[in-house]
Amino acid sequence: MTNTSPRLEPSPLDQMDSVVSFMLPGVVAYVAWRTYSVLKWQQDAAYGKDKDTIRVTPLLWGDTILYTRNIDILRQVAGGGSNRTFIKPEWGSEGMMIFGRNLVSENLDDWRRHRRIMQPAFNTKTYDLVWQDTIKTYKDMVKTEAWPTTPGQSIDIPSIGRYTYKLGLYVIAAIGLGVRFDWATPPTPPGQKKGLHENIQTLEHFYILLIIFSKKLLNALPINACKQLMESYNSVKTFIQSEIHVRRDLVHQSMAQGDTENESLRLDVFTRLILSNEMEGKYPLSDPELIGSVYMLLLAGHDTTSATIIAACAQLAVHPDIQAKIYEEVQSLGDNWTFESYSKLRYTLQVFVEASRLYPAGFLALRSPLEDTVVRVPAANSTRQPSQLALPKDSAVCVDFIGVHYNPNVFPDPMRFNPSRWDGVGEDHFTTFSTGPRQCLGKKFAMTEGVAFLASLIKDYRIAPLLKAGETVEQWKDRSLNNIKMLLTLSIKDAPLVLTRR
Repeated sequence: MTNTSPRLEPSPLDQMDSVVSFMLPGVVAYVAWRTYSVLKWQQDAAYGKDKDTIRVTPLLWGDTILYTRNIDILRQVAGGGSNRTFIKPEWGSEGMMIFGRNLVSENLDDWRRHRRIMQPAFNTKTYDLVWQDTIKTYKDMVKTEAWPTTPGQSIDIPSIGRYTYKLGLYVIAAIGLGVRFDWATPPTPPGQKKGLHENIQTLEHFYILLIIFSKKLLNALPINACKQLMESYNSVKTFIQSEIHVRRDLVHQSMAQGDTENESLRLDVFTRLILSNEMEGKYPLSDPELIGSVYMLLLAGHDTTSATIIAACAQLAVHPDIQAKIYEEVQSLGDNWTFESYSKLRYTLQVFVEASRLYPAGFLALRSPLEDTVVRVPAANSTRQPSQLALPKDSAVCVDFIGVHYNPNVFPDPMRFNPSRWDGVGEDHFTTFSTGPRQCLGKKFAMTEGVAFLASLIKDYRIAPLLKAGETVEQWKDRSLNNIKMLLTLSIKDAPLVLTRR
């Protein structure tokens, strides 16, 4: 990963408290340590008790980076997709462009072009389908995996992530790509050795190699991990390319017949994306941009949502009182659930959002000013004064979402799992999805899927920790709730559970 931004000249940045990181560009090590310190009950270890903004200086390589856990600075620097002051630096988006440029990686006019083409694919019809397909896939999973259906019977689930990641991929494959699979039949593209979900997981685990090394070198290296990575990369790319061609032909046929309102063009996000792109006219997305966009749809559509569901299940396992509140809310719906039920499951949504606060899948946002600019720095507490911070052109700012979400000035008693803190809070303030025009396009998609799954699960089962011999619940919490992995996203590694049929 190459940081091409120039070395910072002496500025107000240099007057701020500093943390020195030993990693190469310094970002990963610092964030990883911050995650560890937060989840190990040391949330003030990095920033101190009276600071919200510090600078991080890599010891070996890279530029000084301003780190902040201040929500007001987040809104100033991270919110605007067409923001003419702050953009995503190119070096900070390389992990999102392994297949091509996309909405997540772009800035300014290119961001607006991507957004304009992708936005129509996310609508109420989409969310209705997400709701239906999540519940259908959940029921298929319960039946195929032979989870108990007799009240009082229990089943040990050593890895809830095994189910949530697969379910997330099946839902995004169905609603995102229009490709449906039953639970017992893994989605394996023709002529491929591994299933689609296995290939995507391989890419997630080894994506850093695609950033550091050329694909030509990875193909040539006699290393099994490199070989598996390139097989998965080529398999996913071939799959997406073939699906683009199929949908483009379908769209062209409908356009030739003057029937772009055909229902067959409205059943999945991918086809609607192709339709919107073909109707764009002067500035359509190129095929590499389409491939990059579809891959980000696959990644964001299952990885982040599934990670949050794991976190929610783990927290519910040690909070039976919160489970009971969800169950009471679910019971009020009766047996005939429709997408209209989603708006009635407000507390269940709060549980999902609170899990995403404690374990933010997107754990940082990098920004860089296009010109010398000034950021307002509110006082961290009553003992400090508000100030202004001059940022030189091309300097680096990192919004630390872990820090934001554990900042006691933003979220009182931040270590506590407290879904009710979101009561009466509008969805625009769910900071886990960022803020402003640049907030996650798939926010409603993720929330709909998460609520549908959690409501279905709690309706049928009580959740409890799966303890090892002699293990206490507190020891389980330390083993599960504090066991974090950080790849492209942040998540609990897994949560071993016991499910008991209601």
